[in-house]
Amino acid sequence: MDFLLRKAIPEDSAQAVPLIAATIAGYGVMTLGLGDEALEMNALATWFALPGNRFSYEYCWLAIVDGETAGLLLIFRGDEIPKLEGGLVRGIFKIYRSMQIFGMVWRLLILSHTGEARRNEFLIAHLAVAPKFQRKGVAQFLLKKAEFETRQNKLSRLVLEVEIDNIPAESLYQKFGFTREHTTRFNRRARILKCPGFHKLVKIV
Repeated sequence: MDFLLRKAIPEDSAQAVPLIAATIAGYGVMTLGLGDEALEMNALATWFALPGNRFSYEYCWLAIVDGETAGLLLIFRGDEIPKLEGGLVRGIFKIYRSMQIFGMVWRLLILSHTGEARRNEFLIAHLAVAPKFQRKGVAQFLLKKAEFETRQNKLSRLVLEVEIDNIPAESLYQKFGFTREHTTRFNRRARILKCPGFHKLVKIV
């Protein structure tokens, strides 16, 4: 099976947004959608089409097989995170009502303490494979691209977060050479966020 790789464009939203949403599952519904899946998808679609934020097409690569979107990789440098999170403000008033914005701020304050990536690290923010193309090497293809981009940015630490209970995903990354560095548990907030917390994984490339 031959894979092609190309940078995403805003018009890829219909293919890319469901893949991004799949990487954050119920947690994404509760954080970005405040419990409403349709609101989550609208938020992701809005931000994907805009430049300068952590969900933007600018940082997204698509794996293409026979003209179909087989997988997605969304990556950026750790030192870009403050700027990219600030960029979310550009779309926030188009997406949420006033009271919903307060809920979003509360959730983002929690998430800011997970230690997602340091300034000297390259972050895999989202990696997803479409169901039709799973177990066909697409994930490994995208991970190799992430390694390449890490080295191109003159960094040696490639990192990502995986939900604590997502054992299949962690096993995949461990097979590719990632090791667990630390764990952030949400404890009493886990019920609200629909997520127990995250393992941070790292690979030296």
